[in-house]
Amino acid sequence: MILCNKQDDPSALSNLRVKAILEDEIDKLRTTRQADLGSLRNIGGSAGAGGSGAGDEDDDDAAAAEKASDYLGYEGKKFAFEHISNPVQINESSMAMGLDIGGMEQIKAWVSDAFNA
Repeated sequence: MILCNKQDDPSALSNLRVKAILEDEIDKLRTTRQADLGSLRNIGGSAGAGGSGAGDEDDDDAAAAEKASDYLGYEGKKFAFEHISNPVQINESSMAMGLDIGGMEQIKAWVSDAFNA
């Protein structure tokens, strides 16, 4: 659950806007991670590594498997929370006294569902 609190504030972002911002940021992180120095491993081959090349293929297979299991969402598509296996709920709330915007009930219901599943 992602809870967008302080919805009583006129400058508060809506849950849809927060979702869009988070999806954009996660997509940027995925792009950055793909371009990290680890992706340069295959460019130089084993010549620059100082090794004999034995076992390099196994290392590449392990790295590819790790990358596949770590990848969040669908490769080649912009990240969206709908692409991951765990459901993500984004709610608006205000915990200010006397206001009933979401409130504690949705949080209690989510926690109850999460621990009873």
